[in-house]
Amino acid sequence: MNTLPILLILLACASPGLDPELEAALQDTLDQERDRGEAPGATLAVYISDQGTWAGASGMGDLSAEVPTAVDDRFKVGSITKTFVATVVLQLVAEEALDLDAPLAEVLPDAPHASEVTPRQLLNHTAGYVDYVTTLTFLGSMDQERTPEELIALIADEPLQFEPGTAHSYSNTHFALLGMAIEAVTGGDYAAQVRARALEPVGLSATFVPSDQPVEGRMAHGYLGEGYDPQDVTDALSPTGPWAAGEMVSTAEDLVLWGRALYGGEVLTAAQLDAMTTDTALPDGSLAAYGLGCQIEDVEGLHTVGHSGSTHGYQSRLRYAETDDGRVIVMATLVNNFLAEADTIDAAAWAVVLRY
Repeated sequence: MNTLPILLILLACASPGLDPELEAALQDTLDQERDRGEAPGATLAVYISDQGTWAGASGMGDLSAEVPTAVDDRFKVGSITKTFVATVVLQLVAEEALDLDAPLAEVLPDAPHASEVTPRQLLNHTAGYVDYVTTLTFLGSMDQERTPEELIALIADEPLQFEPGTAHSYSNTHFALLGMAIEAVTGGDYAAQVRARALEPVGLSATFVPSDQPVEGRMAHGYLGEGYDPQDVTDALSPTGPWAAGEMVSTAEDLVLWGRALYGGEVLTAAQLDAMTTDTALPDGSLAAYGLGCQIEDVEGLHTVGHSGSTHGYQSRLRYAETDDGRVIVMATLVNNFLAEADTIDAAAWAVVLRY
């Protein structure tokens, strides 16, 4: 891989911004859909390859202090974290430090069911582990700091939900185990690998792994509840809870930059990117719309790859698409209420972009 920072490559190809009419339409859509969904605040960033990048903000980032949302507000991005962890895993595979199809026991011999599952099955959610975030113990003490081993201990006595590789069931346990696997083969924190292999090369200066580093810049407060008077839950969840499955913090603009680099082929080899973004084939002939740390879905009739995120107080969406006329479109949507669907803003914004 070229050692020149990817950011320089991306900046060389960038143009100042989108068509002014499109920018105005996107801002109107952001305002209308945020209000319709009763989200306190939201940010939206859009990149179109033949135009450039635009970012907008709407609503309030802090209700009690009456602080409006700003485009550079940091939001917890939940399971978009999985795109970073999957990238590090695949890079380690390319370096022959990890084998996707060997038993997990080769790197984590003490993990439950480690001889039955593989890293590939963890990446595509066909391993079958029960999701530790759904346990009553976790839900009853989300502010508690936990080690990765303590997270896995929450489900250690649970049987697998099915024979590994035979079905698909999304589970945060899978990515907690992948974070542990990264640490086992590198001898360091998974967060350091994310910084060295993703954040720094791509120039993601507003993206953080908070269990390992302080978040710089202003955080949008996170809320839980319907309407415009919800509970502030910004600090109610320890980042060691979601950990490698969903703890990261970012901005809409940084996520768009990440989507451009990752899905545009600047971070992984072509073969690895193809594997990441391809539906998982199951033994019964069906396809799970999930690759290796990547959700695959149609948005407004357009094939997209990326990931969604939901965490205590926040929702997020990152989508990448290539259109029939050769354009690349990347969009990131961030909302600061767990119960206000980011999908309503996301889908409406895609519809606007595709009309222009």
